[in-house]
Amino acid sequence: MLLTFVEVPGVYVDFTSRTLQVFDHVECYVTQWDQDSVHLEMYNPTSYSTVVTLLADERTNTRSVTHNYFGNMKMVPLSAGERIQIELQK
Repeated sequence: MLLTFVEVPGVYVDFTSRTLQVFDHVECYVTQWDQDSVHLEMYNPTSYSTVVTLLADERTNTRSVTHNYFGNMKMVPLSAGERIQIELQK
């Protein structure tokens, strides 16, 4: 029932504290922090393709994550064993 209202992102980035949290079965590393973006390296170590959701947030901005925030998340397809570089905007 909870998932009808809330979707946990696969990767969460908080620009206020410069925190990266990974909730999916992927590996993700920050390669560069900028003022308005973060550069990530993502790797899918599994034998299966996946689509990872990414959410960039600022802890101090209480209006960015509301009930319908799923549309604000970026969807990134990753094939099995694939490694990519991606830039996530604030």
